[in-house]
Amino acid sequence: MQDWGQGLLDDEIRVAIRHGKREPIVLWRWIPDLVAVKGQRIVLVDPKTDLRGDTANFSIEVSAWQAHLTMLPLGLPIVYVWSDFSCNLAHMIKPVRLLPGVAEGRTSFYLVRKADQQHWEWAFGSRQLESAGNG
Repeated sequence: MQDWGQGLLDDEIRVAIRHGKREPIVLWRWIPDLVAVKGQRIVLVDPKTDLRGDTANFSIEVSAWQAHLTMLPLGLPIVYVWSDFSCNLAHMIKPVRLLPGVAEGRTSFYLVRKADQQHWEWAFGSRQLESAGNG
């Protein structure tokens, strides 16, 4: 695995990409943080943190998930790795509830069930992942 995405950019560029009121929105703001290779398989990895382990759900920023779905035709699967090391492909996420941003400029999140996520081995060693990038 290797660093990837906006973490490699200098501060001036990162600030410009993240500017919240930009129209149109720059999708590159949500490029995944890591790239992983196993044999000929290449995936983009977006680690997600979960500050609360006492719920049945993980949360994902709506804008990030939509940007990742838009990036799918670029040919690299995007894998979310949650804090418990469960995983899922971006296009296989099934939101169960929307948590809308209440105040202006506040981010909205989808909740996804922890029980719907896959084991680490599934995402990083299965034929499912190989076929996800073709197409």
